[in-house]
Amino acid sequence: MGFHILSLVALVFLLACKDANAFVCPKYIYSFGDSLTDTGNAHAEVPLLYDVTRYPYGMSYRFPDRPCERTRFCDGRLIVDYTAQAFGIPFLEPYSRRFEQSAYSHGVNFAYSGATARSLQLPAPTLFLAREVEHYFKFREEFTGNVDVSTALHLIPEIGGNDYTYAFTAGLSPADANAKLDDEVLGALKQSVEKLHAGGARFFFTFNQPPAGCTPYYRTLFGEKSAKDEFGCLSAYNAVFETLNHKIKAAVEAYRQMWPDTIFLYYDWFAGAYEVIQNQAKYGIDAAGFRACCGGGGPYNFNPVVACGAPSLGNLCSDPERTLYWDSLHFTEAFYRLMATFALSGRFVDGPSEAVNLHY
Repeated sequence: MGFHILSLVALVFLLACKDANAFVCPKYIYSFGDSLTDTGNAHAEVPLLYDVTRYPYGMSYRFPDRPCERTRFCDGRLIVDYTAQAFGIPFLEPYSRRFEQSAYSHGVNFAYSGATARSLQLPAPTLFLAREVEHYFKFREEFTGNVDVSTALHLIPEIGGNDYTYAFTAGLSPADANAKLDDEVLGALKQSVEKLHAGGARFFFTFNQPPAGCTPYYRTLFGEKSAKDEFGCLSAYNAVFETLNHKIKAAVEAYRQMWPDTIFLYYDWFAGAYEVIQNQAKYGIDAAGFRACCGGGGPYNFNPVVACGAPSLGNLCSDPERTLYWDSLHFTEAFYRLMATFALSGRFVDGPSEAVNLHY
């Protein structure tokens, strides 16, 4: 599915925004999240640790304003980039870059690679969602432009996955994960959403967790002793995220009842991802699609000591367009385009009818 189809979907979305009585097409986007959404915050803060400036990062797309810049954990665009394009908004600049205010006239991205939902003490410097929300309010205090917060889109594509990945890597069993982590993760998510709402936010687009048990990282580190589904994804680990996702959706539904003046769109990223996984040929994914395009070797092209972009790297796939995963935990531009197309056309989206009945 190419860019022209995505443009068609974006056009349908924009027309729906224009025609709907209760649905206002946003002219401003605030975005939160982790490395699946970060457009340069972590690199701006800790460039040596979060170095995505080397080839082959960014190989599939050059951003018109800065064609030589690479700031994303991807070969090209992320969902947040496609969302901005769909609304006719410039690509969101990262908050930490501290550009002139004119760069933030249509949106700002607070997402930070490695970020968690909860506040954690970690060896590597990173952020958590509540700190991103603090940055959001600080930005609003400093920004002199005219932004109607109530109609601005507050985009939370995904955050919380790192809480589980860090815990699993430290030895937590998937059998214990939901009981140990769900309440804290969900509590952190709800606390931030409620703070945003109290600050005037009235338009949220939230995503649930994608199936991390299908990633090269999980398959390589946890796959030897784990049961797998028909596609080779780790069943017990994906079940953890499915359980969490049910709780996230229940929280969204509760907020809709509590705040009838607020729009909540909920994209089922897990279901959207499995739509592609189950129908790889239909979506142009080849047989090696589960291997990381960029990595350090092994069955899934992931080696914990040889990161994508490292000077010694010698394993780069020939066509990222036909691959699901860019590196061990991050997706390709092609996959993000599919997920953005689903979300913008209303597939796997739960929310007001004028926003979800946009199938093409």
